Amino acid sequence: MVFTGIDTADGNVRKWLVENSWGDKSGKRGYLLMLNDWFDQYVQVVVVKKKYVSKTIVALFDTKAETLPPWDPMAQPMR
Repeated sequence: MVFTGIDTADGNVRKWLVENSWGDKSGKRGYLLMLNDWFDQYVQVVVVKKKYVSKTIVALFDTKAETLPPWDPMAQPMR
């Protein structure tokens, strides 16, 4: 999916306009409107080009990773 727009209120994102990868037969001509709360609950990984990420965040990749215990929900393989 590709994020193509946002709806904000008071500086906070409320909704995302998403272009889906299934073509124009799904959603409304290939676009979906998704609430920000959905992403907070279900999304664990987002891929973003480095040029769009702050230098502070990119620098975190130079730090040592923390190993999570196997029972931690974030340690589970993605399905």
